[in-house]
Amino acid sequence: MIKLGVINKNPKFLEEFSSYFGNKPYIRELVTFSSKAEVRNYLHKKNSIDYLFMDYGSTGESCLSFIEELKSKNRHTEIIIISDSYTKECVIKAFVAGSSGFLPSNLSFEDLENHLRNIIKGGAAITPGIAKELIAYFNPGPKKITNATLNEKEHKIIRLMADGHNYRSIAGIMNVSGHSVRYYMKQIYKKMNVKSKGEAIKKYLLYSRE
Repeated sequence: MIKLGVINKNPKFLEEFSSYFGNKPYIRELVTFSSKAEVRNYLHKKNSIDYLFMDYGSTGESCLSFIEELKSKNRHTEIIIISDSYTKECVIKAFVAGSSGFLPSNLSFEDLENHLRNIIKGGAAITPGIAKELIAYFNPGPKKITNATLNEKEHKIIRLMADGHNYRSIAGIMNVSGHSVRYYMKQIYKKMNVKSKGEAIKKYLLYSRE
């Protein structure tokens, strides 16, 4: 059971979002916000959010700094950005700031739910198109991440994770068990000195750029 939140200044979107996600059995609580101030007030009262969909337009140019602010106070919160326009640089900065996903705003609620379920299972909330652009932008290779001391299997797993695959999908691609994938991810966390897949993907992208 999870607590799901969403930030969007459009009342109609919030109403439709609540109508769709409000009765999902795996969602313990659903909270909606129309501004950053509402989120700050909510968290200031010692509340927490497990997964948060954040509309880029509703937080304006300070979106990235707001992500950093939330992650500094609530490190466990998985933040998924939704935007009607984006560039590769914008997506990269969002991951560096601490987001765990970046999705176009034209997706249906069903698609958003599929991405949410994927990230709950250990994957990344990112479309194949955005993932492809990121990989092309960074042009990652095993030698570019040697400072993280990842071995070949670990490198392949984190690359697949950055490409949007979840644990089950990675296990099938690499022909190993889901337990093995989780073991490798723990090793990756340890070697990269991170505590979440979002942080691991962020560090992977940063190292790959060097």
